[in-house]
Amino acid sequence: MDAVVTSVIGFAGVVVGVVLTTLLGPLIAERFKLRDTYLVPFRKWCSKFYGELDEFQRRYLNANINYNSYSDVQIIDDYLAFHEIVISAPIWVGKIEKERSELANNVKGLIDIVDQFWHRLETQYNLQLQNRMDIVQLNNRQAVADEIRQHFTNSRQIYPDMSKVLKYLRKKKIP
Repeated sequence: MDAVVTSVIGFAGVVVGVVLTTLLGPLIAERFKLRDTYLVPFRKWCSKFYGELDEFQRRYLNANINYNSYSDVQIIDDYLAFHEIVISAPIWVGKIEKERSELANNVKGLIDIVDQFWHRLETQYNLQLQNRMDIVQLNNRQAVADEIRQHFTNSRQIYPDMSKVLKYLRKKKIP
């Protein structure tokens, strides 16, 4: 009798396992596919954005900063690097907005300020910078750097508060 009960329980377990695997298997596979497609790239972007944003805020958006303490090459390179990470932000604004709508407006504001200013510089100085060597070889490097310094001096208060955005990015389990 014990063998029959054990066999029936074992058979029922196998049937339930097959049914669950058949029904839930595709759903679980889809979840992992979505995770690899969206969550992993988002977390990678969060770590890059966090690093650039944290450095940018500490160097350029805090009060009592002497922008002349940074070399022309450094200040242009920092703004170029920040622009590069900000231009990929619109891809993720929807996800941020879904989770924390009040932060999405800060990120959108930051995107607008940085993107508009950088493209104005590109047009005004005919910039086609790919890397630091392009900056070093730039003939009007001082004029571009002075323009960025002036932008920070005049515009520091128009940049949205990024402290909450930094906290949010930290909570995204940055690797």
